[in-house]
Amino acid sequence: MDEHQLMVLGGVTQVMLAIDAPYESVQMLLDQHPCETMGDPEEEGSGAWHFRHMCEVFRVHARAVIGETEVATWPSMPKGLRACAMTLKEDAMRFTIWCMTHVDQIERVTYGEEMGFEEMVGIMSRHLVWHAAAVHYWCIWKGGSGEG
Repeated sequence: MDEHQLMVLGGVTQVMLAIDAPYESVQMLLDQHPCETMGDPEEEGSGAWHFRHMCEVFRVHARAVIGETEVATWPSMPKGLRACAMTLKEDAMRFTIWCMTHVDQIERVTYGEEMGFEEMVGIMSRHLVWHAAAVHYWCIWKGGSGEG
């Protein structure tokens, strides 16, 4: 692999780990807090709202990297939180496969401003983990899960 391919692989690996690693990830959140404890997705600021937002914005971020045409081929985002979680994992896999099979097309990304791919996947990873933490703490402080 050349340096560019390694950079792309490293970036998509970090995104996948933000979702599916055993610790400090979306999966860890789901292991600790069942979707039923996340509140109402229509209530802004609830755990469920943050969770749905995280899943929807992943697609916004992916569009910045791989384009509207590609993301438009993905299935619609489902309504239920469990289904959203599964779709997020599938979206991340679609994103990873596209990036690894189109490495030569990955250059600069425009997301508000122009930036490198590595900066964009950093934004993607931080957004996932930030909102997973928001859900976690909402469940503890307001959802009554009592876990800590």
